[in-house]
Amino acid sequence: MRNSRLWRMLLGVEKTVVEDIDFDEESEVLVASVRPTGSMRNRCGVCQRRSPRYDTGAGRRRWRALDAGTVQVYLEADAPRVSCRTHGVTVAAVPWARHQVGHTHNFDAQVAWLATQTSKSAVTELMRIAWRTVGAIITRVWDGVEKIYDQFADLRRIGIDAGLLQARAQVSDRGRRPRQWSPRLGRSGPRQGDPRHVLRRARARTVCSDHARFRRWGRVDQSRRRRALS
Repeated sequence: MRNSRLWRMLLGVEKTVVEDIDFDEESEVLVASVRPTGSMRNRCGVCQRRSPRYDTGAGRRRWRALDAGTVQVYLEADAPRVSCRTHGVTVAAVPWARHQVGHTHNFDAQVAWLATQTSKSAVTELMRIAWRTVGAIITRVWDGVEKIYDQFADLRRIGIDAGLLQARAQVSDRGRRPRQWSPRLGRSGPRQGDPRHVLRRARARTVCSDHARFRRWGRVDQSRRRRALS
């Protein structure tokens, strides 16, 4: 196909071959027929390990990409299944989207950024998706960020509001607020915002609170705080 490199740039895809571009007049969307390059074929959708092909799967499927002006854009490709020795039979990975997700990486990234800059109604109207979809996108984008960056790496001060202690513990530093933790979730819930978990991971030097249990932690060494939390 001519100008395939240009279309790869416009679609925001890598390690992908653009086979054809077609305008679906019935649904009024732009459909780009694509396929992974040879190095990205037949890889497990979970671990990215190269695996033997199992079958053709459920046929061709589409992924929502960023709009081209006012026209919605979709990537269309085969979705074969592979037999991974670790995860069993699963849909093969594609370089333009996460596993079992109907949107491209760039689409997810834009939605997640808009959610931090605009209102809920603005995101849903601009991207033409439901708010529940926005929530799912934010969750998976944040999970991907957490695997790369440690949000507690530069944490030096921890402030705990005793008035909200029974409901939640908020951990903040320089205007940045990590995830909130609720004691009601117990060990089954997420621990990213649990102050006890934060102190074990961060190199915080000061813990401020008007609660007697936390007041004694102010400006003490890390080993003493760990003993107090154990």
